[in-house]
Amino acid sequence: MTSYLTGCTQKVLYSGSSSEARVCYGVLQESVLGLLLFNLYTASLSNFISAHGLNLNQYADAADDYQLYLSVPVDDALSAVIRLSQCVADVAKWLSASISRQY
Repeated sequence: MTSYLTGCTQKVLYSGSSSEARVCYGVLQESVLGLLLFNLYTASLSNFISAHGLNLNQYADAADDYQLYLSVPVDDALSAVIRLSQCVADVAKWLSASISRQY
């Protein structure tokens, strides 16, 4: 069994110059399996984010668009910023660890 990305490349064309690179990991945008694979990959994020006491909106037309939010009284704004910052830092660590496991 091989990855469906086997043999895929990406190309960037800018100002008359181009570059081409082999795709090693990820989900191709607008592919048949792209949205499903991305949702499977990120499924645990909602539990992870709610553990920080935050809410998550995911947009159906672009699965890679997320909105994190919480509602607090004005006098608790500093605490909310700290919780949000910690959640974003923890999500970044999760994503980094996830990418490094692929190699």
